[in-house]
Amino acid sequence: MSACLHWQAPPHAPQPMSWRDVTWLRMDAPNNRMVILWVVLLDQAPSLAQLHELVAQRLLAYPRFAQRVQRGLLGYRWEPVPSLDPDYHLQERVLPQAIDGAAVEASLAEWAPQALDPQRPLWQWRLLRSRADGAAALIVRLHHCITDGDGLVHMLRHLSDDSPQISGHPPLVGPVTGNCRHISPPPVLGSTLSRWLGTAGQALRLSLLRRDSRHHYRGRPGYKKRLLSSRALPLDQLKQVAQSHGVTINDVWLGLIAGALRRHTEGQGGRLGEIQLRAAVTYNLRQRQDAALMGNHFTLTALSLPTHLDDAAQRLRAVSLRMKAIKQSCHPYATMVLMTVFGGMPHFFQRLGVWLFTSKGSLVSTNLQGPAEFRFLAGVRICEFHCWVPQTGRTGLGLMLSTYADNAVISVSCDAEMVQEPERLLSALQEELRFLLSKKA
Repeated sequence: MSACLHWQAPPHAPQPMSWRDVTWLRMDAPNNRMVILWVVLLDQAPSLAQLHELVAQRLLAYPRFAQRVQRGLLGYRWEPVPSLDPDYHLQERVLPQAIDGAAVEASLAEWAPQALDPQRPLWQWRLLRSRADGAAALIVRLHHCITDGDGLVHMLRHLSDDSPQISGHPPLVGPVTGNCRHISPPPVLGSTLSRWLGTAGQALRLSLLRRDSRHHYRGRPGYKKRLLSSRALPLDQLKQVAQSHGVTINDVWLGLIAGALRRHTEGQGGRLGEIQLRAAVTYNLRQRQDAALMGNHFTLTALSLPTHLDDAAQRLRAVSLRMKAIKQSCHPYATMVLMTVFGGMPHFFQRLGVWLFTSKGSLVSTNLQGPAEFRFLAGVRICEFHCWVPQTGRTGLGLMLSTYADNAVISVSCDAEMVQEPERLLSALQEELRFLLSKKA
């Protein structure tokens, strides 16, 4: 693509950056990029011209993808750019071999440590095209300050169609600017005063939590990263375990993590014993009508994983009870308040606060629900959807369960030095699922 060709950005107005998004922006570090990476595997490769049109007509309809971050006297703001350089934002790599997990992992490992250019909108696409079989993979990376998981799924739906017939340039559905309307604790938690007192109490409790047990999932991250994922697994397997034990799919996922960490540690000659590792678990606070909004409308909760329990069914029940207690408390809103307050602090104090809270846990876990049906990108069927969650501070491990078209994919992102043999951890997660499928509640 010629360097003289530029996308003309739509006329979006400058906007102040929310304090929560400032927090995610400033979490970025050379040894832990706060960048979401996702990949769609395609039946065949679309042309670069088709992707060029897709960006120009659909992606740039979201203001954030045509804006860069500027810092002024009154804080950070989203500043529109007059045009974007496709040579930076849309790249192509032609590979002699088939597009498989190893090819995708190699490209991700090369790209993950690189910083996004702060003078440009904070996103890039890379098309991997196979000369061997004509298949392709589109790798997308975007800074977490742009959006969260639900915003990402909305974007995937808007970029794609429900059939190979490209449906022109569909308008965005719902608001694309503004703030999420649901950020206060629900009325079931009592009066307004008691809810906010409860939120303040939870914030204090989180601040006073002891650091998580010293382990190789937490420490001083390096610059080399590993990003792996499983092949697509039938979503019915997770649903079967959830129905059998009377829990949610997210409970099943967290139970798998607890069991897999035991397997992984023991496989390396270690032993967790009575240690309960703590996970930062994402918790969505976005209302359905706010799906098109960019920005971060979720929070993190601190969950002690029952890694000390020997029995898989007991671990699953323990996870379910602990998550129910979190959902019925002000815990999620306390961390939301803290994330917002951090963004309004001077950078030094935010770094101190983030370091304090990331020391409480060993890993990040999230569960992303993608489209339930097959989608088509530039007329080409999306076979699989894979996504990786970034880490921050001293956390060296991120685990994600993403669903798409009645399948699920397990993804592991980790620091290459801190987490040894992540392939074994990925295998352990799948082994734990097979074990739970073989057991009756």
